[in-house]
Amino acid sequence: MLDPAGFLNYDDEFGKILQKFDDMLSSKKSSYFDVEVFSEIIGYLIETNQKDKAKQALKIGLLQHPNSDELMLKSAQFNILTQNFPKANRILKQLLSQDGENPEIYYLFGQLHLASNKLSKAVKYFDSALTLADFDDKATLLYLITDDLMDKGEYHHAINYLHEILEIDKFDFEALIDLGTCYKELELFDKAIEEFNNYLDRDTFNEMIWYQLGTLYEQLEKDKEAIDAYEFAAAIEPEYSSAYFSIALIYSKNEDYKKAIHYLEELIVHESTNMHAYFYLAESYFQIGKIDKAMTFFEKTIALEPDFADAWFGIGEIYYKENRIAESLVYIRKAIKYDPEEPLFWLRLAIIQQNLKYLKYAIRSFQKVISLDPYDERANIHLAECYFEMKDYDQVISSCDKSLHKFNAPSLFFLKGAAYLEKEKYELGLKSIEEGLKIEYEAFDNFVYFYPKILSFDAVKKLINSFQKD
Repeated sequence: MLDPAGFLNYDDEFGKILQKFDDMLSSKKSSYFDVEVFSEIIGYLIETNQKDKAKQALKIGLLQHPNSDELMLKSAQFNILTQNFPKANRILKQLLSQDGENPEIYYLFGQLHLASNKLSKAVKYFDSALTLADFDDKATLLYLITDDLMDKGEYHHAINYLHEILEIDKFDFEALIDLGTCYKELELFDKAIEEFNNYLDRDTFNEMIWYQLGTLYEQLEKDKEAIDAYEFAAAIEPEYSSAYFSIALIYSKNEDYKKAIHYLEELIVHESTNMHAYFYLAESYFQIGKIDKAMTFFEKTIALEPDFADAWFGIGEIYYKENRIAESLVYIRKAIKYDPEEPLFWLRLAIIQQNLKYLKYAIRSFQKVISLDPYDERANIHLAECYFEMKDYDQVISSCDKSLHKFNAPSLFFLKGAAYLEKEKYELGLKSIEEGLKIEYEAFDNFVYFYPKILSFDAVKKLINSFQKD
């Protein structure tokens, strides 16, 4: 029977065999290997995705052992992998004519049809393989079939075979985890919870199942039940760091930062080098205003992982909050160095540049944010503001028009209107400002703070007064 990926045992002795095979290829001198060894070499090369070498091994192996059904099966497997389906089909038909009772042939036929997107035929061949398989081989074959089906996203069918595994061994933990994965992918979370609870009736003190149950409750946004499940996992296995971390993240999500801190500190007791624990601890302290502690834990995060971009950004945010702009820039640029594709980092850099009136640099940074996240509303508005501050009113109008295709923000209408007023196109300007006022009248006060001159236009004041009367 085929070995499932990862089940083959590649020890030091096998390493020497591989070296001998490599030496043979390098020297172009033939060396003899028996069928079983060739089969293991080919299996290893297929498993490790060394397709060219696998092809060479098959060619040499079949030259040395032309009548080997085992190597012919490997050849069929290889041709399915490389999508040479006609050749794989010919090989399997030939083998089937010689041995109609070999479950491996039927299994590979199933693989072939699955790879060819012929699901119903694949299932028929898989079922035939299972019918012919010895009891001792059946669980292994079921695992192979479920892996194939899950890889193709055929979760409904995989579920049927996973239930068969659990009928053979009701304590098969890996099958249950795969079953949970299938139900998650199908968004049948309640069904997955039912399966896990049934398993816990048989194996109450399985911390990993309690943990998986917690993740399912999280998917359903049942935070209390999720926390209870994670608590059970941690009670059974106090070193189960993922349980503490998951509880902390739930409390953090719900802005209960003090409880998040409690569980993160508990996690660090058990796992003192967990950089993510230190980072989220820093974030939590930052949120409750304990800036010194936040700084300490951001620094500990960086000590453990020097290229942890979010931690550098966290320190940059602390300095920004303290109005220590020069220091903030140093850390924000460090964050960008380590993660140049994070729009939030570029947004903070751009806002600082705009505040310092480095407008050309700010424009480039805001454009970078928009290239990474076209729907960042703040970046779109600030970009138009920068053009306005540079008195490039045509660019303001163009930028606002582009952004208004994405979101109906009153600030964009006000900016566009003000640009028209500066260009002495009063009718267009008033029309745009009126559109913004219709969306959110109160937002105009913020715009006045940005551009006080707008109240010097009598027509604008008249327009504002008409809205106040309404």
